[in-house]
Amino acid sequence: MFDFAWSHYALLLIVAVVLLGPQEIPTVLRFIGRWTGRLRRLTGEWREYIEHIAHEDTARKDEDKNDQTVSKPDDSARI
Repeated sequence: MFDFAWSHYALLLIVAVVLLGPQEIPTVLRFIGRWTGRLRRLTGEWREYIEHIAHEDTARKDEDKNDQTVSKPDDSARI
């Protein structure tokens, strides 16, 4: 989706220096880094939650399947 070459990064850096000035760039990069970390943690938590729900659902379906096979009478048991 984001296919950046080194020339694109260089252009972004030049634009940032012109618009923000060299003194503000470390502050902006720190801000972006913090928010990127927060977003990664949040998406990681969401992923873990969804995997947990999927695991519970799979376990419940397996349990229901096992209950159905156990509760069905076996035809071979008839005399």
